[in-house]
Amino acid sequence: MLQRIQSVYLFIAMILVLLMLYIPYCSIYSEQSTSNTQTSSYLLQSKGIYRLQDTQKELITPTPFFKINILLFWGLCGFCIFLYNNRKLQIQIAKLGILAMMILFAAINFQLFKMTDLNSSSGHILFLFGWYMPFAVILLLVLSIRAIKKDEDLVRSADRLR
Repeated sequence: MLQRIQSVYLFIAMILVLLMLYIPYCSIYSEQSTSNTQTSSYLLQSKGIYRLQDTQKELITPTPFFKINILLFWGLCGFCIFLYNNRKLQIQIAKLGILAMMILFAAINFQLFKMTDLNSSSGHILFLFGWYMPFAVILLLVLSIRAIKKDEDLVRSADRLR
């Protein structure tokens, strides 16, 4: 039922999660101290870690966990939208979604630290829009849980009046 605000929150969270498949999370630029100052840069996306050289993008390490987690979360949110009759289960699934987003964020940061190990020299980390998206998704899930609880309280107060 898309008229309820929690369904809108969940739908926006689904859209943001799908965008996470295509938007890069972070990049690292480093200068290596050799006779030729050579800069190397790496990019972390949901498909893996890429080395950027001139105009080419070379996949170094694939990360299928990101894709699997994102697609499972997308399905979880879609399933949660259509559980408007069972609000308690809807709350539990939204809490499970928060846990999945936290796991995904931890995995992104783990890969980021793994990328900094690739660059033993000092590098500049640039956090891109994809790195902040899990925070927005978690915020939307918390807002949807609050709206679901408010809806449940409204239904219980209406039942008391009968």
